[in-house]
Amino acid sequence: MATEKPLYQRTWFIVVVTFVGLSILATAVNGGGNEGSPSSSQEETSTPTPTPTPSESESESPEPSAEPSVDPDSPDNVSYFLYSTSGQFIDLEKDVSDAIERAENDQTLRLLGNVLEFAFNYGQLNALDAPTAIADQWAEGLASLDSAIELSSDAATDFVVGDITTTEMINLLYGVQSQVDNLKSIASTLE
Repeated sequence: MATEKPLYQRTWFIVVVTFVGLSILATAVNGGGNEGSPSSSQEETSTPTPTPTPSESESESPEPSAEPSVDPDSPDNVSYFLYSTSGQFIDLEKDVSDAIERAENDQTLRLLGNVLEFAFNYGQLNALDAPTAIADQWAEGLASLDSAIELSSDAATDFVVGDITTTEMINLLYGVQSQVDNLKSIASTLE
């Protein structure tokens, strides 16, 4: 009688867990709101409100913009940028370290969780307004980090099903760490 693979090594199980993890991540990134769902919407009747005619002095003033623009070079933004990146770098480094440990100990499901966290941290870094002095380098560094994360994500699936070795997986995780180090050095030029 052939021994069956444990549940966590079966392809269908890996696909289901990955799908559930991505769904949770997508919900977290999108705010988890239920806008537009039948259970949360309430029927409202609205009566049109007459629009007041602006006086001459009001019509001469420019309309305020719908969304205030952020000055990426303001001291507040630079401080916020440095503070936020520092926290994300710490999280990413911990996730990479944890993923390497998971790969070494063949803890495949936990490895997948760490790799999913990379994407969340990347999203947080990508949402920041980089100061002009580093904006181009930052964008290039983020693109390189995104590529490294994508490679490690694809490799994690291959690792779970046994298509790549532990050493190959760990090398790709070190690739993510290398890109984090690159972004850290770019951000450090602002200090």
